[in-house]
Amino acid sequence: MADAPLRDPNPEPGGAHADPALRPEIARARTIARLPLNAIRAFTAAARLGGMAAAAGELGLTPGAVSQQVKTLEDRLGLKLFEREARGVRLTAVGADLADAAHQALDGMAHAYERALARTAPGILTVGVAPSFASLWLAPRIGGFLKAQPDLAVRLDSQRHHVDLARGEADIALRWGRGDWRGLVVLPLGPEPLTPVAAPALAAALRARIDFGPACLLDQVRLHFAELDDWGCWFRAAGVAMPEVIAAGPGGPVFSESTAVIEAAEAGQGIAIGRPSLTADAIAAGRLVQLFPDIRADDGWGYYLVATEVGLRRPAVAAFRDWLMAEIAKMPR
Repeated sequence: MADAPLRDPNPEPGGAHADPALRPEIARARTIARLPLNAIRAFTAAARLGGMAAAAGELGLTPGAVSQQVKTLEDRLGLKLFEREARGVRLTAVGADLADAAHQALDGMAHAYERALARTAPGILTVGVAPSFASLWLAPRIGGFLKAQPDLAVRLDSQRHHVDLARGEADIALRWGRGDWRGLVVLPLGPEPLTPVAAPALAAALRARIDFGPACLLDQVRLHFAELDDWGCWFRAAGVAMPEVIAAGPGGPVFSESTAVIEAAEAGQGIAIGRPSLTADAIAAGRLVQLFPDIRADDGWGYYLVATEVGLRRPAVAAFRDWLMAEIAKMPR
């Protein structure tokens, strides 16, 4: 009688002895194990945003690093995913197909991850916020949000640099700028017209002048925020020509934080250019007075709510957004 054939005691998964019904699943598992996920992530961002530089900004990498990741993926596939052109890149047919599938897969993974995180993570919402907005607008109002969300704790990260939302440094952010942050959901918090404000006693003295008008502010102590030419912008809107000697110098102290500008104005140290989000409470309380409420200027700067698409799906983030926008809508402009 012939001996029975010897069996491999440790057959390779997916080998000749594998159940035929399982072979496709095993092959797919091997493909997943070999996926260059970092390269796919970089490629997907470049495809969605239309270039390596924009993807680099979203991922916190250099454009060269993104290009290298894309090249790694192309080398692994032996296919071109982008056509390099003078004005940027254009997806090939196979690149477009892969980009669509990868975007759906990554988006689905991110959504599932956020749902799991919302169930297991401590109830802490981290908000990145510009320092002046945190001090003069958000801090006096945040209690209302906490009262509405008693099971949620809020951490306010008020730094001058922008927190990296894509890397999870914060759940949502309130940024100062022009709203040009690609790859993120950006919601304006309303117009921020410029207008001069002063303490009541100083405002009364100015209004008592025979020559009271926008031009009379040229000989006053003007308080300045270092990063912007807010006074020049307002004088131009008021139709006031600034003499060369005035235009060449600040004509008053310069502050690196707009909070300090407003505090100095409240103390009667000079006249400041105010924005609604930073001066509304002081005006309502009688600590500041608008000198020319009908003369306003727009310099294109303002505050914005910023978040990732995935982040806004979290109930806590969505609740903060809805509360914030409702509070902003109550503000006098």
